[in-house]
Amino acid sequence: MLLLGAAGCGDNGLGSCAKMPDPSGTWRIRLEPLVGDLGVDVATIDRPATLSAMLTVVKPQSGLAFARYVRGTLTSDDPALFDRLEIPVLEKNNGSKTGSTLGCDISINVPVAAMVTDDDSDEGPMRLSLYGRIESYGVLRGNAERSPSTVIPVSDPAKVPRQFSWTGTQP
Repeated sequence: MLLLGAAGCGDNGLGSCAKMPDPSGTWRIRLEPLVGDLGVDVATIDRPATLSAMLTVVKPQSGLAFARYVRGTLTSDDPALFDRLEIPVLEKNNGSKTGSTLGCDISINVPVAAMVTDDDSDEGPMRLSLYGRIESYGVLRGNAERSPSTVIPVSDPAKVPRQFSWTGTQP
């Protein structure tokens, strides 16, 4: 019984987040530029932006898997970042080219490449990588300590990943 609680077991079984077992639905995700920290300079987005996301969380067909796939679309209000992205529907990759939840951790990865393969091979840089946690019901928050979230703006020919902080809420 203790093991199930430690794994974040909620209403949707082992591997789900007790705070919000199914984060499917419409989200408003606010991106904010990072503030410099004592001379440490990182590439960051130029200005705040808002993403509208329609997410669907799907349990894998394998009974041994704990993580769930995150699928859906993200639309940006800043066309310099991107217009609309589709999270690839992949089932055999290691999560680096798709979205997933495990416990209360959530990640969304969308490669720059238009066509991606359903395996663990490198598809190149990510247009968008969101890493965060389900903080409470209807609230997601970026987790820069674990892994920074980045976007490669479509307006940047050098394809420099730019970091940002973010918060997601359900309307």
